[in-house]
Amino acid sequence: MERRNNAVSCFRFPLLRIADGVHLALEKQPAKFAVLFAIVFLSCAIAIDLRSRMWIDELYTLQMARLASSGDIVRATLEGADGAPPLYAILVHAILPVVRSEALAVRLPSTLGYCGMVIALVAFCQRRMPIVYAWSAALLACNSAFWYATAGRSYGLVLGFAAGALLCWQAADGRRATIAIPLLSIFLGAITALHYYAVFFVIPLFLAELVRWRYS
Repeated sequence: MERRNNAVSCFRFPLLRIADGVHLALEKQPAKFAVLFAIVFLSCAIAIDLRSRMWIDELYTLQMARLASSGDIVRATLEGADGAPPLYAILVHAILPVVRSEALAVRLPSTLGYCGMVIALVAFCQRRMPIVYAWSAALLACNSAFWYATAGRSYGLVLGFAAGALLCWQAADGRRATIAIPLLSIFLGAITALHYYAVFFVIPLFLAELVRWRYS
């Protein structure tokens, strides 16, 4: 029994030292690790964007984005050519001339939005908990819905703007309220313009604001 306890202790203490080292590194250089994560994440996600075959809904996005102008995209949406709002197709339409790979062009806005979601969640959680736990929460969210990072629809971008809105709501009661509140309005408008059901994101924010008002 004593040997077993000694073996467990020998295994535990190096792990504790590693965990303490990671914690100190994250505390000292949070921006550096955020940039490093973004580089690694985007590199892996873009590789998946380039290699994966396009599925039917992504082909709808591509066909809409190939129209001659943003006005044509809006008119096609009104005629029922696609069940999604036109904003995402308009964004893809803008980058198609720049990005040669159609698969990457269709998926890139969602990939960037999803990466932004993770960084925004870290910043949001860091205000309430140690940075290691903030990263743990953000990475759990990242892992649970990673498919949206490489889907050529609006989901990844909606998640990015929603996380940005969450961060702005958190900052709205501080010194940066003059910046946070207009940005919050922009993010909420953007997610609604990207997906109709995103309007329901306002409900938890409204309830959270009631709680903050009650205890302020």
